[in-house]
Amino acid sequence: MPIVEPENRTVKALRGVHLYHSPFSNCSQRVRLVLEEKGIPWQSHAIDLTAFEHLTPAYQGIHPKGVVPALVHDGTLVTESHDIIQYLDDHFDGPRLTPGSPEEAARIRPWMEMGAALQDSIKTLTFERIFRDRYPPTREKYEFYAAHQRNPDLVDFYRRYLEGFDPAELAAHEARIRDFLARADAALATSDYLAGDTVSLADFSAVVNVHRAGVLGIDLHEYPHVARWYQRMAARPSFERAILAYVPR
Repeated sequence: MPIVEPENRTVKALRGVHLYHSPFSNCSQRVRLVLEEKGIPWQSHAIDLTAFEHLTPAYQGIHPKGVVPALVHDGTLVTESHDIIQYLDDHFDGPRLTPGSPEEAARIRPWMEMGAALQDSIKTLTFERIFRDRYPPTREKYEFYAAHQRNPDLVDFYRRYLEGFDPAELAAHEARIRDFLARADAALATSDYLAGDTVSLADFSAVVNVHRAGVLGIDLHEYPHVARWYQRMAARPSFERAILAYVPR
C-alpha cells in the first residue's frame, strides 16, 4: 500500500476524505466510483491537467509522481488508484467490494494488476485520439512541462507526444486494449461479474478502462459479454455520479 509521507505538510492537517483528481482521468474515475459506491463523503480538489496544475510545487509535494489521483484520509496520503480503492474498501463501511474468502479475493487481484498494466496504452491512445485535437502540444508547452515536471518518464512521454507517436506503437497499444477486452469477455461468459457473481473491486477497476475504450472508438459490441456487463455497470447510480456527471457522453 503506497502510503506516502507528503512533502506538502498542509495535507497532514486535513480531516475526512479529500480526493485530488481530474474529471477525465480514468484513474480518478476509478476512485470516484468506489467512493460513490460505498457512500463515502468526500471533498473534491479538482486538478486541471490541461492548465498544468499538477506541475505546481504544492501538488507535486502531495503526489511525488505529479499525477492524479491522490487521496488524503485524516492526514494519511495514499497514491495509485488501485491501492486507493483497496484502502477505501478496507477502511470504510458500506458495501464490501472485496469478497470475504481468500479464494474469492484472489480472483480480484489479477484484474487490478491487468488494469494497472493497461494504463500506458489507455493514456497514449487518449492523448493521440482525443487530446491531440483538443489540446495540441507545442514546443512552448513542452518546455514548460519539462521545466516543472519532476518525473522524467512523463517528460519523455510529453516529448514523444509533441514529436508524434510511432504508428507501430499506437497499433500495439490498441492491441493490448483489445486483448484486455477479449480476456474480460471470456470471463464474463461464465459469470455476471469479473471475479464471480457479485460486483467487486475488479469490476470498478475495469469499467473505467472499458468506458475509455469505447470513447477511443473501439466497438464494444465486438465483445458481447463485455457489452452486456458494461450496460449493467453504467446503469449503477455511482457511474452517473462518478463519471457522467463530470464528463457527459
